[in-house]
Amino acid sequence: MNTSSQLEQLSSNELGHVLYCPSAKNMMIGFGTVMLKFPPDDCRFLLQTLHGLKCQFNCPKECRSKAFIQTPVSNMMIALNKTELAQVIELIEVGLLRLEVEELLNAPGGAIC
Repeated sequence: MNTSSQLEQLSSNELGHVLYCPSAKNMMIGFGTVMLKFPPDDCRFLLQTLHGLKCQFNCPKECRSKAFIQTPVSNMMIALNKTELAQVIELIEVGLLRLEVEELLNAPGGAIC
């Protein structure tokens, strides 16, 4: 992992990208016209929330075309369709996994030789 203040791309797909800033220890998730910035632990919480929203599409009682993610800003939500939701989940999962692997490899005694 690059220890300079440059951003490192952790994952990408057709919807967006996940970047990591080592100096600020923040992950940036960009998809569509949205950019979210979180520490990795908050990204894990967001991932749990997104997995919960995925159930809304699979529940026969709720026939939805969009899942809505509440933001801290009053009256502002992020709307994702089923495909977009799956792609955002994939972006975050791959990004978190890559970050964890790189942290393990860069830990003292972590390199496999």
